[in-house]
Amino acid sequence: MEGSGVMNQKVNKKHEILKASMKIFALKGYHNTKIEDIAIEAGIGKGTVYQYFESKIQLFEEMVLYYIESYKEEIVEIIDENISLEEKLLKVANKNSKHVAEHFDMAEKIDVRENIISNEMKSKMLRKKEEIFSILECAIDQAIENGEVRNDLDKEVVISTFFGAVNVYCAGRYQRNNTMKAYVDPTPVVMFLMRALNK
Repeated sequence: MEGSGVMNQKVNKKHEILKASMKIFALKGYHNTKIEDIAIEAGIGKGTVYQYFESKIQLFEEMVLYYIESYKEEIVEIIDENISLEEKLLKVANKNSKHVAEHFDMAEKIDVRENIISNEMKSKMLRKKEEIFSILECAIDQAIENGEVRNDLDKEVVISTFFGAVNVYCAGRYQRNNTMKAYVDPTPVVMFLMRALNK
């Protein structure tokens, strides 16, 4: 039992470092962030960070993966609810809107063209994305079986359109209201998409 407790403490500490790194990378960008900055945000010593991560790039990559995995778990919880596809998509869209607002600064400061992330990590991210798509595909299959939507849908197109439209809509609105950091309601996007999916 004691060994399990120590392991849980290590996992919690690692998560604390990852959460702190998200704030600092968003604030300063990758190149201007120092491990010391993240340690201060996490309330620990610089050496403690290196006990969990060998380098800044490893910490950054694991932070990205941690974020995606956490997001996936949230999507699973929504899809598992006994509600209609429309309600599920509304909940996922609202979740996305909040994520866009929370992490907009990071997306602004970290240019994907800089190739900070390794090809191996990009492959892991792609697999996570495919897992999320599969979760949504199951929800669409269930909706088709329940007669909620048409049965001739291209699920990949539907999911890509859904995420693309919600993210672009919310990011655009958020960018125009950046000083307010106002929540963007994605309901109009979901309602528009549902009209296309309905029989």
